Amino acid sequence: MNGGDALLKGLGLPEPTAAVTATDGTVPTTAEAGRVLLHLINQTGTEVDSSLGRTPEAVTDEENLAIGDSDTVPDWFWDTEFIGGADIYPPATDGYSKKKT
Repeated sequence: MNGGDALLKGLGLPEPTAAVTATDGTVPTTAEAGRVLLHLINQTGTEVDSSLGRTPEAVTDEENLAIGDSDTVPDWFWDTEFIGGADIYPPATDGYSKKKT
């Protein structure tokens, strides 16, 4: 953990954890309202983008996951409310990112 991570952890924010492997991801299904400190564990060999957003209610998990396999952006994407900036973590590391949910 670097100095910036220690400072963020010192804020005492709720810490939902997400883990990403080369074939799967484990993310919390809910998060407390307000600011949170997202703990991202990158178990891949590449960088991971941890953007957080609220998709429209009608969007299924399958549609959300399929966006990475497409060359086009679906119409519902433009109605997604992004609630946290994107952060890139180096391969095989973990890190923290303060997000407002």
